[in-house]
Amino acid sequence: MNKGKTKPLPPLAKLNELFTLDHETGELTWKVRRQGVTFGARAGTLNKHTGYRLIRIDGIGYQEHRVIYYMATGDDPGSLHIDHVDTCRSNNRPSNLQLVTRQANNQAKTAQNNNTSGFTGVSFFKQTDKWMAYIKVDGKSKHLGLFVNFDDACKCRIEAELNLFTIQPRREGAQLELYERLQATESAVESV
Repeated sequence: MNKGKTKPLPPLAKLNELFTLDHETGELTWKVRRQGVTFGARAGTLNKHTGYRLIRIDGIGYQEHRVIYYMATGDDPGSLHIDHVDTCRSNNRPSNLQLVTRQANNQAKTAQNNNTSGFTGVSFFKQTDKWMAYIKVDGKSKHLGLFVNFDDACKCRIEAELNLFTIQPRREGAQLELYERLQATESAVESV
């Protein structure tokens, strides 16, 4: 799919003629027999490079999660993004899909694999020998401060996320452990 551009989905009536949506599994099955299509078979294929399932309708490919969101809600996502709440791109259960802006979808991303500090928005600034906290909002990077202590830089970043983001980032692995430790420390200080 072209970045920034989404293909208009077929009319909802046509989708309902072609597919049965299983709300529990998030799978589409064919209601029709056509060339290369077996009635009752699961529709679409998994793109191994992107992790998204693709559905072909009249020779045009559509991301399955967009079709399912439309069929489940009756709302055409248009130019908005569909976020997978559990981050699993092939889990297309309607309860796992939410409509978000591009900015909100970017905010929810997990730490990138080239992140060396282990915490999104925190990096070591060699020139000052301090930890720098930063955040990106509306496409612009905002400097949050320099900190001697790594945990203080992370706390600053978390505060900024809570104030500026519409949905909170997903944390996993070491970043999740650090986030939970910082939250527990903050709770212990508040209760004193």
